[in-house]
This record gives sequence, structure tokens and C-alpha cells, in this order.
Amino acid sequence: MKILNYDLNLPGTAPTPGLHEAVIRVSAFAAVSYPFSGSLFSGIVESVSDSDHAALTGKRVAVLPHSSCGFCPLCRSNREHLCARASHVKLVPPEDGRAVFAVVSQSKIYPIPDSISFEEAALTDAVSLAIAACGKAAPFFAEDFLVCGEDELAMMIIPIARLFGARKVVYAGAKDKHALALAMGADEVLSMTQTDELAGITGGEGVRGVADTLCNASSHRFCLNALGGRGKMICLRPNDTEIEYVLKDFSAERFITVVTGGPYANFRAALRMMESGKIDLRPVIGKDGNT
Repeated sequence: MKILNYDLNLPGTAPTPGLHEAVIRVSAFAAVSYPFSGSLFSGIVESVSDSDHAALTGKRVAVLPHSSCGFCPLCRSNREHLCARASHVKLVPPEDGRAVFAVVSQSKIYPIPDSISFEEAALTDAVSLAIAACGKAAPFFAEDFLVCGEDELAMMIIPIARLFGARKVVYAGAKDKHALALAMGADEVLSMTQTDELAGITGGEGVRGVADTLCNASSHRFCLNALGGRGKMICLRPNDTEIEYVLKDFSAERFITVVTGGPYANFRAALRMMESGKIDLRPVIGKDGNT
């Protein structure tokens, strides 16, 4: 995923916000394809419709890029991400070098401190998904946790698993990702062929939690074999891949589930932990905006 940066002084005609809406002049933008097709972005509040919130104008903000109906049983039980009427912001940057604007509900904007860059703020929703994955795998305090994947989401899960109390966070993926995984806080790095080495790291007990962002037949088999008793495997990229299992794969109370989002409260939690320095995305973003 590449983060695009836009000069906040670019010319452009800002749209007019509707009731309870805000117009955002976008500074950092990234298109994503999972767990939904949409946009991640941050910027500065250009204008708001409500005079009561006029103080937001000019503020640096992160934007929660999706919304739900707010009325269904799922929304009213803090599971807004599962709402059947959920919608996601999709930005189409102009090709003429003009400013990019987004119109969003005022309830979806979160002021950010100067310590959080626009690039980091744009990835807040991805961090909130990583929090949801670890939350679903918990509890694994003082137990080992495996992250399997080669994308930016896998890297974001590493420090969050540490915050959830993992004894060791083990990363399994391509060799060219090992240095980045270590920079994000992994205790051990492996390839997905090193089953014996993984068993040695865990003392033969297996891991208590797994986050798989690849979700193909090879990664599923490796992750499932890594699970110890009562272990939970979290799939973060659901797809149409057909995978064969036998019932004993789920013995010792092991199970697999899918996470495609989390409560909206995770977004604020992600920002707070980024502000505190507990989650540092700078290694993921890199010097050129590539993640």
C-alpha cells in the first residue's frame, strides 16, 4: 500500500457540507482493498456545517472512513462494523493536481496532536483493525503469539500483540520482511517452512493466538499446526480459497474465526496509543510513504 501526500495549499473548490457534516482537505491518502474496498485518509478540517463546532475548522484530523445505520441490533451492541448497511468512504483523487476534499459526518473526525503525522493518522483505521484481531484472539497474556503475513497490517499487529501481554511475538513471512518485523517489535522471525524452529521457540506448547493476513492454504496449515491447546486463529483476509480440514485439527479446543473490523471505539483507542508512543508506525510507513 502506498500513501499519497497532498500539498495542503493546492488549489481547488471545496464542497459545501450538509447538516452535521465536515469538509476535509485531504493531506494523506491510501486506497485499500481489505477488509473493505475504500480509502484511508487524514487532513485538515476545511469547514463544518454546525456553528457549535466551528472550532474544528483548521484542525488536523484523522477520519473514521466508514459508517453504519446506528439503529440495528448490531450497531446498538457496539458491533457497528457488522452492520448490513455499513458504508465506506471512497475517494477518487483528481488527476489535474488539484486539492482533494472529502465530506464526512462530524462524528467521524478526530483531532490529532502534532506528534502524529498525517501519514500515521491515515492508517488509524488499519491499526483499529489490528486491535480488533488481538482482542478476538485474547486472552494470551504470558503466552506466545504468531503473526503470519507480509503486508502492513501484519506489521501493525506485532506491537499490539505485545501490548496485549504476549510472552513472545513471532513473525512468519518472507525473508525480506524480517528486518521490518523486528523493527516493529517481533521477538523472533521465521519463514513458514520452519515448523521445528517455531516449536522450539514455544517450548513445544504451541502458540495461544495467531493472526493470519495471508489466508491461503499454506498459511492456514502452518498457522493451524502452530496452535497450542485452546489456541485461536484469526483470519483477516477472508476470500474464496477452499481449504480442507479434519475434525482433529480442532481438538484441544482450537478454533478459527474471521475479523473484518472492530467497534468504532477502537479508532479512538488506536489514536491514543499512537499518541503515547506505544504504537509507532514510522517503520511501516518508511521514508518514501510506502508501507
